[in-house]
Amino acid sequence: MTGISLGGLARLLVNSNLLDQNAALKAVEEARKADSPFVSYLIDSKLLRAVDIARVASRGFNLPLFDVAALEIDPTLVQSVDDKLIRQHRALPLYKRGNRLFVGLSDPTNTRALEDIKFQTGLNTEPIIVVDAALNELIERALDNSSEAMDAMLDEDLDNIDIS
Repeated sequence: MTGISLGGLARLLVNSNLLDQNAALKAVEEARKADSPFVSYLIDSKLLRAVDIARVASRGFNLPLFDVAALEIDPTLVQSVDDKLIRQHRALPLYKRGNRLFVGLSDPTNTRALEDIKFQTGLNTEPIIVVDAALNELIERALDNSSEAMDAMLDEDLDNIDIS
């Protein structure tokens, strides 16, 4: 594990006394080996609770911590980003204001997610911290609703076709 230095979220978690340095180094390395997001690895390994990570990330990166419980996601907004990209990065477009797209994620250091979504949508992306478990639930709900909305639109379009 030599050669790995702690940066970003891992360093914040150590500085907040939620992880010791060795556990953080090991988690970074294991997450990398498993090709798993760092936050997901911490939660799946039961090293930390999702809510604790979200609070530290929110404070440490000076980003809002968003409660998505009552949020209604616009299916067209979700459809503007490929499902595969949403699942891969565990990042979900939450709302749009002007040319800014606010993206919910549990790891604010996942700049690749923001860059990929920005590239795909052509909108400037802004991160918003969401507790990992709530984010996963919201992603599943949003992708289900998005595909149902698309199916309904296709059915409606097919019903209106006049075949002569």
